[in-house]
Amino acid sequence: MADALACVIIAFPVYLWVTRSILRELQLHPEKLESSVRKWLTYIALLIAAGIVIGDLIAFLTYFLRGELTARFVAKVATVLLIAGGVFWYYFGSLRKADSSSLPASASTASSVKP
Repeated sequence: MADALACVIIAFPVYLWVTRSILRELQLHPEKLESSVRKWLTYIALLIAAGIVIGDLIAFLTYFLRGELTARFVAKVATVLLIAGGVFWYYFGSLRKADSSSLPASASTASSVKP
């Protein structure tokens, strides 16, 4: 438990710092938002986050069906679900934002007009 907590305490600020520097770079050079490498890495992050969420829910259901749920285990599952869900939500939102900003103005207005 202490190892996992130490990893989160060190890795999370590093992750925030790296993300902040990437967002600053994107503000200076918005054309990098359309990079195919960036999109591939984002999709890989989404795949990993989704796998972690699914695995976490499977572990929770397994322990629940066995009757082995403890408060400590539920707290661990909730923490992993919160972190992985947050990562998934953030990267999925960034992909949607990038896709909506890359649409031409005529396509975005045409989709909002209903016959």
